[in-house]
Amino acid sequence: MTVPEFIVTQRGVIIERWLHGMAALVTPRRYTREELIDSLPRFLEELTGALLQLDGSPGSSQLPGHSVVAKAHGRQRLRLGLDVGVIVREYALLREVILEFLAQAGMDLAEPHARLLARCIDTGAAEAVSQYVREEERRERRARAESQAHEDSATREDEERVRLLLDSVLDYALFLLTVDGRVSSWNPGAERLVGYAEEEILGQPLARFFPREEMARGTAEHLLRDATSEGRAEHEGRLVRKDGSTFWANLTLREVEDAAGQPRGFSAVARDLSERRRADLALRESEERFRMMVDSVQDYALFGITPEGIVSGWNPGAQRLKGYTAEEAIGQHINRFFPREVVEQGEARRILAHAHEKNGAEYEGWLVRKDRSCFWGSLILDPIRDETGQLKGFANIAHDLTERKRTEQTQTLLAEAGEALAGSLDVETIAQQMAQIATPELSDWCVVSLAEGPHLRPVAVAHADKTRQPLLQRVVQPLPAEPSSPHGPVHVVHTGQVELIPDAAGAPWFAEALGIQPAGALTKLGTHAAVCVPLKARGETFGAMTFVQEGPPPRGQGLTDRGLIEAIAHRAALALDNARLYAEAMRRADFERHLVGIVSHDLSTPISAMGLGVELLLADRELTPRQRTTLERMDQATQRARRLIRDLLDFTQARVGGGLPVNPQPLELHGLARTVLEELTSANPARQVRLTSSGDTRGSWDPDRLAQVITNLVNNALSYSPPGTAVHLEVLGEGEALHLRVHNEGDPIPPGLLPRLFEPLERGARPGTGGRSIGLGLFIVDHIARAHGGVVEVRSEPREGTTFTVRLPRQR
Repeated sequence: MTVPEFIVTQRGVIIERWLHGMAALVTPRRYTREELIDSLPRFLEELTGALLQLDGSPGSSQLPGHSVVAKAHGRQRLRLGLDVGVIVREYALLREVILEFLAQAGMDLAEPHARLLARCIDTGAAEAVSQYVREEERRERRARAESQAHEDSATREDEERVRLLLDSVLDYALFLLTVDGRVSSWNPGAERLVGYAEEEILGQPLARFFPREEMARGTAEHLLRDATSEGRAEHEGRLVRKDGSTFWANLTLREVEDAAGQPRGFSAVARDLSERRRADLALRESEERFRMMVDSVQDYALFGITPEGIVSGWNPGAQRLKGYTAEEAIGQHINRFFPREVVEQGEARRILAHAHEKNGAEYEGWLVRKDRSCFWGSLILDPIRDETGQLKGFANIAHDLTERKRTEQTQTLLAEAGEALAGSLDVETIAQQMAQIATPELSDWCVVSLAEGPHLRPVAVAHADKTRQPLLQRVVQPLPAEPSSPHGPVHVVHTGQVELIPDAAGAPWFAEALGIQPAGALTKLGTHAAVCVPLKARGETFGAMTFVQEGPPPRGQGLTDRGLIEAIAHRAALALDNARLYAEAMRRADFERHLVGIVSHDLSTPISAMGLGVELLLADRELTPRQRTTLERMDQATQRARRLIRDLLDFTQARVGGGLPVNPQPLELHGLARTVLEELTSANPARQVRLTSSGDTRGSWDPDRLAQVITNLVNNALSYSPPGTAVHLEVLGEGEALHLRVHNEGDPIPPGLLPRLFEPLERGARPGTGGRSIGLGLFIVDHIARAHGGVVEVRSEPREGTTFTVRLPRQR
């Protein structure tokens, strides 16, 4: 709804609000409602007509130049006996009512409408006051005609009354000018506005109120001439106060005639427009700052379009982003900025419809520049509506998101590569996963080749078109490790440098360099461009990845993204190198484990024969003491060798055979522990080993294996504790579990050794010897405990000593 339409439809409400305000200006009981309203409806019609004419619509009104209705209103107010100050204030009240009602209705009054509204109401007030004064003068002349005797008295009274009425108006400067333009009357409102007292300004020319530049242009004289010839003249600009300061004001002059129709001078009405001027300047400055801000934005395209999608505005950022100048872009449809397939899908049309219906729309996807190159971007549309809610167009913000899109895709690819590589240590599995990751994001097909002896063997291939994958697997053949061409994967392996082949389809050597047989298969596979990247790790180049594009690069990443290709190849090289190292380590470990098993097994036969021989010799009662001592030492050495061979066999069984075998059977552990300790005590008569037992120590375990656990733990405690200290063995039955603890008071185990304590061949130095055991005892204890479903723990503190605890379930 426009402002004129609003005033027409709400005229009754405006009049009621105006009447409510008039109660403060006059005494309502003295006048009827119709007398107070008078010609206000017709003046509103004149005002509406003037506003319609401003909008270019048909309307009938003489405003803001003249108002016949206002003149009649001035005469009516004189008949009612109201003073002229009421006329000025009631027109000011009308302006306030209209502006306040428009604001309450949420209607923004444009600057041209606000200016015209003020001029029309000022004209009405001036016309009414002027007519009021004329009627006063006519009454005066009639009074003189009726009674010449009272002429002078009546004139003085009328003049005094007019003066009093004019003096009561403070919001406007109301004063009279003589025919030659000199001040002849001066109201308090004029003194308040301009600063001159009446005695200072009477007789002064109108030019006194204008700045020097206006005086030089003869502005005052032009106004007086126009008012004389046209009956009215108006000026808006700067006026000068007594103190020399200037202010923005509206000055209206109207010619005043006597009863005979002869000019008697001019009525002048001036109003301070400084606040409105400041608001106008602030608005223009704000608009200029906004324009400059929009023009200064380079990273975003800011442009306007009509409701139909036609470009209506274009900032430098839009030219930088899309390549079009303002002259080229304005008038074009936004379809021009979308790829053909997006336009054919009706995406631009849907965006416009959504922005209209949902009060805005957003798009993220491919956009097109003037040179037809594509970029990934965002587009935000915000509707622009007038004060009636009518859609006038859309404000658009476009931003290039190519780098963000590339970063997201790079992170996704690298994350997928990291996840795939972390899941395997098999060379061919890793190579196949990397080839698949490379297609189709980076290439249409990919070959991973590794150096193996005299050949560079293709260990993995992948094609984006799964139907052509079998063909690619058949036609890619191993290549001689020595380069025969200055191109291709063999050449890249020897140089360690990336090779870009932009026209692979036109290179006759490409099939041979890549190992494609027959060469005609390249046509079926699809070949346009290629990149060969070396696989390097630890200073060695051991293979290459070949990325091949079937056609021109699509939007987004491809062979042009060399940095990402090299990053993928680098990760593949590290993973493949780790897999190769792991495979080599496993081969060596298997060889070592098998060697230990074979050696220990082969040693057991001669050691057993030696032990049997020693036992037979010891049975001879005729041995001399020296012979018996020697044989007993040989027997002890044989027993140690048997234990060593048993540990080696257990180690081999645990590592190669998948774990130690156990034969659980009913067992009372306390009795087993006592028997084992008796054997250990006899072998170590100088040491003290104490046994304590509590609770139910019965369960189902392998007696030989648990005897081995006790023997290894106690021997370990004896080896790593001072000679004068005791070793404690505790057997404790609690619920469904049994605890076996061995404690010694030796030095604590070094913290760095604790994490590796149960690994094979890991031992600390024995006190006072600096030597090391073979380091299989605790490894075997751990595997025996796990074979029974139990666990071994160790606690070692400087003051508490070292305690090994074996926890075993009663039943497996």
